[in-house]
Parts: sequence; C-alpha cells; structure tokens
Amino acid sequence: MLMVVHAQQGSWAQVQEDDRTMLQEHGVEIPQVHFHDDVSGADLARCDMGLATIREGSARNWIIQEGLRFETLEKVQFFLQDYAVRHHRPYKVNHSNAGLRYTVVCSQGCPWSVHFRRDKRNGGWKITSVKQPHTCGMSETLRVHAQNTARYIARRIAGIGAADPEVTMKNLHETIFSLTGYRVSYSKAWRAKQYVMEMVYGDWKESYNLLPRVVHAIGHYNPATRWYTYTGGRTVTDKSGKTTHVLQRVFWCFGQCVAAFQYCRPVLLVDSTFLTGKYKGVLMMAQAVDPEDQLVPMAFAIVEAENNDSWQWFMHLLRVEVMGKERKICMISDRHVSILKACKQSYRGYPPLEHRWCVRHFATNLWRHQKDDEVVNKLKVLCGAQDERDFDKLYAELKKMLTKEGKRWMKKQMEKKKHWALAFDEGGARYGIKRTNGAESMNNVFKGIQALPVAGIAMYSFAKCNSYFVDRWGKAKLAFDNGARFGAPMAAHLRNEEKLSVMQIGDAYGPDRNLYCVRTAHGSGPGGERFGGRNYKVQIEEGTCQCNFPQLYHAPCSHLITACQDRGLNHKSSKYMSPYYDKENTLKIWEPMFQPYLDPSQWPPYDGHDYCPDPDLLRVKVGRRKKKRLRGDMNKCNGWGKDKMADPRFPLLEVVYEKDHRAPAIESGQVMPVLWMRTHTHVLLWDERYAPYLRQARFLDLARVVNAGLPPLDPPLLTSLIDRWRPETHNFHLSCGEMTLTLQDAAMILGLPIEGQAVVHVVNANWAHYVELMLGVAPPERDPGDRSSRTTGVTTRWLRDHFQDWDFDEGGPTVLWYWRSVKRVTGDPNRRYKEYTNLLDCVTHHQVEWTPYCRHELYPAELSPLCYRDIESWRSITPLIYFLYVEHHLPSRVLRQFGRKQTTPPFTAPTDQALHKFNRRGQYREKDWRITHVVHIQ
Repeated sequence: MLMVVHAQQGSWAQVQEDDRTMLQEHGVEIPQVHFHDDVSGADLARCDMGLATIREGSARNWIIQEGLRFETLEKVQFFLQDYAVRHHRPYKVNHSNAGLRYTVVCSQGCPWSVHFRRDKRNGGWKITSVKQPHTCGMSETLRVHAQNTARYIARRIAGIGAADPEVTMKNLHETIFSLTGYRVSYSKAWRAKQYVMEMVYGDWKESYNLLPRVVHAIGHYNPATRWYTYTGGRTVTDKSGKTTHVLQRVFWCFGQCVAAFQYCRPVLLVDSTFLTGKYKGVLMMAQAVDPEDQLVPMAFAIVEAENNDSWQWFMHLLRVEVMGKERKICMISDRHVSILKACKQSYRGYPPLEHRWCVRHFATNLWRHQKDDEVVNKLKVLCGAQDERDFDKLYAELKKMLTKEGKRWMKKQMEKKKHWALAFDEGGARYGIKRTNGAESMNNVFKGIQALPVAGIAMYSFAKCNSYFVDRWGKAKLAFDNGARFGAPMAAHLRNEEKLSVMQIGDAYGPDRNLYCVRTAHGSGPGGERFGGRNYKVQIEEGTCQCNFPQLYHAPCSHLITACQDRGLNHKSSKYMSPYYDKENTLKIWEPMFQPYLDPSQWPPYDGHDYCPDPDLLRVKVGRRKKKRLRGDMNKCNGWGKDKMADPRFPLLEVVYEKDHRAPAIESGQVMPVLWMRTHTHVLLWDERYAPYLRQARFLDLARVVNAGLPPLDPPLLTSLIDRWRPETHNFHLSCGEMTLTLQDAAMILGLPIEGQAVVHVVNANWAHYVELMLGVAPPERDPGDRSSRTTGVTTRWLRDHFQDWDFDEGGPTVLWYWRSVKRVTGDPNRRYKEYTNLLDCVTHHQVEWTPYCRHELYPAELSPLCYRDIESWRSITPLIYFLYVEHHLPSRVLRQFGRKQTTPPFTAPTDQALHKFNRRGQYREKDWRITHVVHIQ
C-alpha cells in the first residue's frame, strides 16, 4: 500500500514505498488494478499529517516536535496511533476536549507525553509541548497494542481493500501483520475490512442511494448500458417527513456484453448467490460461453430474495435486453421452483425459451430420496449418455440400484428427460453443456464481494468485465495471429477425433454415397473371433451420426470425419462445424471497448429518485457471526464422476487420501498421538566384501554414513511434518508455502547418484540365491516353527555374526555427517508435538532458510564430490522409481528451494491412486516391475 505524505501547504508531496517493500518482502500480493481510488476519500488511508516537514528517512524514524500542525482532531488521533503502533509504544488519553486540548501520556508509566492545543486564530491543532524520550520497554513482546484498533487498521489497509475487494481474510490477516507487526484476531481483521468498505463505498444504507447514480454514470459513458430499478411502490418516511423510495431490485447489463452474445453459443447459464452484508439479498447473474469455454458475463441483478416474482422480473429483462428476438436460446439452471415457473412464461414476439437442467444439480436431487453416493454417480453417468442405446442400458442398471422411493422419484423424472438427459436433448440446444459449473465459477469470482455494499458490487462488475475484455482479447489476438482457427477445447477435440479416424473404415452406400457405415477398431482372438469395435451409421448430407455427437455438440465426431475423408470433403467446414467454435468469433466477442466512468465530480446530473434499503432485509445481529455456509445436498453427496465435492476451503484435496489423513481429525479437535519410528537400534558392522559392490553401485559414501548410525531424530517433529504431507503432490503444505524433499537433498545429504537407469528388477521367491551371490554367504533357511510375518530378507543379528568391521578410506562426508553435532531433543513428546505444530502453523516464508546448502558454514567443508556429481539434474521433472514405488519429482512447486522466485506452478495431475496401492505389506513375488512401470520408465 502506498503511503502518501501531505505538506503543510496542502499539495501531494511525497509517496513512500516502505509499506510496499514490506508487503513484497512478506510475499503479500499487491493489486495492480486500482479500483475506484477517488470514490469516497480512500486517501484517508494516509492522513494529511504534515510529516514531510518532519523526517527525511524511513517512516519508522518519525520525530514528534513542538509546533507541528494538523487540520483536524481526527488526523491528530491517527498520527498518534500510527506513531504508537510503529514504535510499539502504547499510550492513554489524559485530557480530551474537542474544542480546546488533547493530551496523551505513556500507558506504561514513563514520563513521555504529548500536548495538543486548538489554534483558534489559524484553525487546526498544533503540538504545544512534548516530553521525550520513552524510558519504558517496548510493547512488541506483549503481542497486543491498545492503539492497534480495527479503525486504525482499516486506514492502513484501505488502499488494498479498495484495489482488491475480494481479498481473502487469510491474506488480509497476513497483510495486517506485515504492516503493524501484531497478530490480530479474526474478528478485528473482519471489522477492519468492513470499515474499509464503508470508507470506499459509504455505509450500506447510503450505498442503496448511490447504486442508481453509479449505473447512471456508467450508462452515460457507455450508452448501450441498460439498467432498471423496482420499488414495488414502497416508500419510507423519516422523522423529518422526507419520503424515500425503497430499492428492492436493480438490473443492469453492459452493451458490450450484449453485443458479444451474438457471437456466443445460444446458451445462457443462470445462477444466483446470496449477499452476506448488512442487508439480505440475492445477486442474480447470467453468463454465456465463448469458443474457449470462457464465461462472458451478460447481466446482473440484485433482488430481495429468490421467489416467483423476482425470478420472473429478472427473466423478463433478460429476454428483452439480452436474448432478443432473432435466436432461440437455451437456458441452463438448477431446478429451483421459481426458475421453472419463470421459464414457462411466454412473451409475444419472442421465440420460446429452451430450458435445460444442470445435470449435477439434478442428480443431487436424488440424494434427498436415496442417500447413496454410488447411485447418484450412476445417475450422472446416465445423464451424460449420448445415444438412446447407451441410455437404456445404463437406466436398466440404475433401476437395479434404486430403492422403492428412488424408483418412484425417477419414474416422474423420465417424463421430462429432455431437460436432463443429453441423449434426448432436442436439436442439441445445450451444445453439450451439461452443468452450470461456469455460472458457479462466476459465483466464486463474486464470492469475495458478497459482503460489499450494493454500489460496490455494481462497480466491481464493471471493473471485472472490463478486465475480461482487455485480457482475453489480447490472448485471442495472439492465438489467432499464430494460426489458430478454432477455440482450444474444440481444436483438441478435433485432433483426438482425427487420430481415431485413422483406425476406422468407412463403407459407402447408395448411388450418391451419402450414407456410410463406419467400423471402429476391433481385435481378434486366437480362433479368429472378433471382439470390441462397433459400426456406426453416418449421413453425410445431414451431417449426423448414430453416436449422436454431431447432433448434440454441432461438431464432427471421428465417424463423420472418416466418412468425409473417404468422400474428399472438408469436415471442418461450416456444414459440419458450428461457427460458434471459430477463433474469429472469440476476437469479436472480446473486441468491444469499455469507457471509464471517471470520478463522481465528472458524473452527469442524476434527476431520479432517492432510494433506501428495505428495513425488513436488515440482518439482526444475534449471536456469534457465522463463518461457515450451510451445507446442502450439493455438499453432502458426491460431485461429478468419481470425485466428491471437495471442501470449498480445500478444493484440490482428494477424498481418497483425505479420509485416512490425520489432518481432518486434527481439524475436528481430536488429539492425535505422536508417531514413533521403527529403526535399527544396533549399528551394522562392516565387512570388506561389501566394498566392491557398493563402489560399483556408487553407494559407498552413503554406506559410510549409515555405518556410523542414524543421526538424532525427533519423533514429535517428524509427526508434525507428516500431518502436513499431501500424497497428491508429495510435498509438505505449510502456511509459508510448499516444501518437499528434492533430488538436491538426496545428493547433498546422502550422496546418492541421480542419473542412471530405474531401480527395478524381477522380484521373485529366490531371494536367498541373490544374497549368497552378493555376500558370499548363504542365509539360513526359515525354521518350520517360525511364525513371524517376515517373508524375505535377513536379520541384523545374522549380519553382525557373519561380517566384521571395515574402515573407510575413500570418498568424503556428506551434509548428513555434520548433522551428528546436533544434540538429541528430550522432554515430554506430547508437549513438544504441540509446540512444533503451533510453530509450523505460524511460520512465514521469510523465516524459512530456503537454500540451506548455501550457508557459509558449509563453505569450508570438504564434502564428497558425489554431492555435486549430478548438479545439472537437480531440477529435473521426472518420476522417481524404486521397484514398486513411483513418485513424481516436481521442482516447479518448490522453486524457492533452488533460490528462484516461486511462480504459480503449472497444473499437474495428482499421483495415480493405483501407484499408492503398492506397499511392502503385499507379497509381490514373481513381479517384474520393469513391465508394471514401463510407462514411467519410458
């Protein structure tokens, strides 16, 4: 956040970068798009305190002197608060008279004090006397400060709150700590954010009066903007007798978005989200989809609640202002009763609306009648079936799984299957779009501003749409200039279908060869019998296929491509491919330009009514503020396919790993035990016959370290790290970022070789033969009366009895060798586990030694050359393979461990769940892991 310092003459004098530097050092993202800096005096974030005449260095070295002047008592108070918080010196007010004097003294008892007097001749306030310096101790160690109030914090973070209204509380909490040096409670941070919203947009009541003025100003500079208000004839009269209209609903849509809709698929995704501010309400939104499957915001509305009247009002304006009369539009939404009724309304001169249901919402409705995840998932698969044959087969399987109540519900829905079954989508009205995930994604975009005053929501919608049009047009232009003809999703589909068509054979029928029978790839058994494959009927002239894909998606399938290639036709022509997938349409969608509506001083005169919120919508503040949303059917049952709906706070966690992880139990309040390690308590003795084999395998230095015994290990510390280990990405998830064990660690700590062939071989039952071959001594046969669970391997006692000491005389130490100077930690393990957990929860990235191997302590050390042997491979993105184990090395997620700036890591699919099923508990005899892991080895 910029700190603006004001000179005594009243001009902007200086901009300090101290706070910005501090934020960057602590990894806090600084918004680059400033959001209405001048709407309502956001400059109060840095008050006019005359500090330019006081100091020339850092803001942390301010000096209080006699004669300093301030315009208002409010600026005096903020000056003192800022000084006290920065220097960790709390004070208390000794005298306070708004018309005469203001005196503060040190709250810790030292003689420090500052006296202010009102200057009746020149106006303002000035310091008349100062007693310095402080002789007490700083309050930094107390971790609290009386002057670090929510209103003071609001002024410090006002610039960030105004530039990024959707900033999360987690990031805001860390920003407050970076600016003030104090950890505040969640409640205080939340109140500070609310004060920022009031500073920028006014209070919630004034915001309802400001909203029509904002959209009126937007419409003045962007003439195609349409907006409407609705009061229902309600008015409120205050004590002075002034009558104000109650603003119940407001609708607005930008002309640039409406103009873009003609190049989008004739499909609208409609959804709503609740407002969480001081007044209740609902934000309704409609979005279209461009050729890149990106959302194009179409219209917004704020209404009092979801009911028949509000949805019909929104749908009426949506049809008139957005859909128009030229095209037949398909609308996809959930099955809210009011939406169903609104979609049935007919309007003279407008084509009927094709209504389709979100498959995900529809399948979730079954949860109310049969709470079975497997059944719900089966219904979702049924909804996605493309042809009637597959639909009938899946429906027969589903009926076997349904209970009596489930069958009764399903029978009613079969009468309306065109609304939810893709196979019966008449005319391909939904263009293959099965869910409103896009609309819900837009809800997530607006989730951070649900608590904003309504005027702020309108401002944010304008800024967000403008950023979409600017950024996406640039990307589309670049792709178009590089030769892209279709949107990326459709281009990928065509490449895949063209590959499949190579393995298909098309037979023409009829004199005009418009009918084809396309045979897909199949196999043959030992006796010549065929298995797999299928024949599809393709109509060239109509552009249809028996698989139903061209009819549903308005794009060719592999069978149609095969027939077109046999006839020498272009399957990418407009006859078979909808123009709504063209890249050129992407350019036309994002080409319109928004015009800024400037600041309120340049807004046109507003001659409309004054508005106020509905008093009945005011939230009654009873009890504790709710932090979590109410969980409905969508949260309780599975998500699409095999993936459950993740916790909205942790959308990337996989349920398969989460159900057995310690983290959910810890979050629920359970006290988890400390994990204890299974290690060898005796040092393995050495025999000279080991050396040739270890030298050949390049494990000699590692053997030297292991022979000396394990370094001191701390089970509570390891347990606290295990709690934060994620199997999806094979790294530790901490508050400061991600960490993991890298190839650099393997080389520097253990001296292990990195480059080479994968460590895989045939694991069979004849392991004793390999022991005798390698060590020269055959292990003893298993005693028939031995009931232990050991199936392979020798005991450490047998090794100690058969081999003697051996002295190392080559190689060199690794970093692990120096770890032996660390003393073993003692004390109550449960207490240490809690302390480690608290420390890891609070650690920030600037407290982490990201590059420990660059420490000066290691410079004079003569490490083994094996530590640096494969330095070029430390940042390789490769699978790590050891017989049955396969893990992926992803240095892009932990670039800070290599001394580089951490950027957003590219998306990588989580480790295959099948790989996690391999463990040492199973008996994998006669297993050739070279074949099992051939994909990863290649």
